[in-house]
Amino acid sequence: MTQLTVRARAPSNIAIVKYMGKRDGAANIPENPSLSLTLNRLCSYVEITCSDAPGSPDSDEATWAPELPLLWGGYNNLKLRVPSLDEEGMGRFLRHFKRVRGAAPAILSKYGVPVAAQTVKARSYLIRSGNTFPPSTGIASSASSFAALTLATAMTRASDQAAFDRAWNSETGLRRDLASLSRQGSGSSCRSFEGPWVGWEMEHAFKVTALTPELRHFVLLVSDAAKKIPSSRAHQLVKESPLWAGRVERASARFEQARKALAEGDITRLARIAWSETTAEPDGHS
Repeated sequence: MTQLTVRARAPSNIAIVKYMGKRDGAANIPENPSLSLTLNRLCSYVEITCSDAPGSPDSDEATWAPELPLLWGGYNNLKLRVPSLDEEGMGRFLRHFKRVRGAAPAILSKYGVPVAAQTVKARSYLIRSGNTFPPSTGIASSASSFAALTLATAMTRASDQAAFDRAWNSETGLRRDLASLSRQGSGSSCRSFEGPWVGWEMEHAFKVTALTPELRHFVLLVSDAAKKIPSSRAHQLVKESPLWAGRVERASARFEQARKALAEGDITRLARIAWSETTAEPDGHS
């Protein structure tokens, strides 16, 4: 039996200027641009084990198992939590795996990464995942988990892992293309492929230039209970709010102001912009 195991890690992120509402729900195209800080210590890990299976190649099967991935050097001391996925969540995860399996070869070839040849046998894929933080509590667990799933799945399509690693580290375009692919599974996951500051406009996420000092993030966990309204539903409900009028224009203006503050290293100005995102005032003043 031929077996291959790949593992990937991706960080969560927190938006300073948030995206609210979608222009295209199917492709996760946001109504407004957003800007986020990458949270490198709040991560998801995905492990995919590929094995030969009976049947033809068109009968490949993928399964998500509620088990922890086996961590590798440097990460062995982390305490991971297995996410609790209902049938809908599991289906969404596996559909994205299939989406990436189909799209990855063209992306890898574009950057000179050899693509594994199509086998004459069916393959089974066992997917395990874990987080270093509780999911669905307000920290973007879907962002980190879908980013890690995208990366690990793309790796299953490469025949030369060393070539993949070289391209990943050197080719901004590869990271950007995989981020765009990841966005189709979870919108905010496209901001988990760069850092520390990332912008997202329409289909693409990109690294934002900043003159800020090195920052540390602290998270105070008040409760690990799952939030009552999932993000996908919140993006629909927000358009029913009386404060929705002018939201896209306000957020777009703050996005540009935040980029300018980062380019100038103005943390105080950036903090004020972040605070204005938390107020309920339509004009954004606090």
